[in-house]
Amino acid sequence: MLLTNLKVIFKMSTDKNVRLQLRQTKEMIKNDKLYSTFKMLKFALKFLTRDKLTSHQGIYYVNFAFPVFPSPAFITFLNLARDKQNILTSHAFCKKTAPLSICLTITTKCNYDCYYCGSKDKNKTDLSTDDWKKIIADLQKMNTPIIFFTGGEPLLHPDLKELCQCVTDKSLLYILTTGDGLTLERAKKLKEYGVFGLGISLTTCDEIIDIEKRQHGKCYQNAINAIKYSVKAGLFTTVIAVIPKNEVNEKKVV
Repeated sequence: MLLTNLKVIFKMSTDKNVRLQLRQTKEMIKNDKLYSTFKMLKFALKFLTRDKLTSHQGIYYVNFAFPVFPSPAFITFLNLARDKQNILTSHAFCKKTAPLSICLTITTKCNYDCYYCGSKDKNKTDLSTDDWKKIIADLQKMNTPIIFFTGGEPLLHPDLKELCQCVTDKSLLYILTTGDGLTLERAKKLKEYGVFGLGISLTTCDEIIDIEKRQHGKCYQNAINAIKYSVKAGLFTTVIAVIPKNEVNEKKVV
C-alpha cells in the first residue's frame, strides 16, 4: 500500500497548504513530551502502509474515521485533547472532549425497508430542527471533527438545507443516503450547503438481489445514479455495503 501512496505523498510534499498546516500542527504539539519528528513519521507510516491515501480537490483523505488534511476539521481533531499543552499525550490516552465522529439520525422516515436498518420503526417522532441545531452547535463546541447525517433517509428531512448550513467548517459533514431522491442539481446544492461527502448504500452488485434486500423497485438504480451525481457535483463519494457473513465465500460475494 505504501508504494501505491507514494504518488499522492509526492503531491502532498509540493502542496503549500499541506506545508502550512504541518507547521501549524507542529506548533500545537511540539511541547508535548511524546513529540519527536521520528515518532510523527512512524505514526504517519502506519496509516500509509495500511490505508489508501486519496487526493480530492486539494485535500487528502485516509479513511472515514480520520479528518481530511489540510482542513479546519483536522485542527478540530487536534483540539479534541483535554490537555491543550499535551495534545499527543491526551490523544494517546483517549482523554478527549468529544467523540471523533458521530452519526445523527436526523429522521427515521424512509421509502425503503432494508432488513439491516437500525431505524425500522418509521413511526417514531423525529426531533425538531431547532433541537438538532442545538445538538450540532453543542457537538461543535466540544470539538467533534466529523459529523454524519443519517436516517432513515436524511434527504427526506424538510429542513436539510438549514441543518447542513449550521455545521461550520470546524467539522466535516457527510450524509449517508440510499440515493433516493438525489438529482445532479440537488447534489450540487448539497455541496453549496457545506456537505463534504456522500456515503451511498449499495448492498450488492446484483440488481435483483438488491431489490429483494431493500424492498424498493428502484433502489439499485437510485444508488448507481446517486454515485454518478455525487461525483459530478464534486462531493467526496463513497459506497457503503452491508454484507452479512453468511453471504460471503471465496467464490462469490452477492
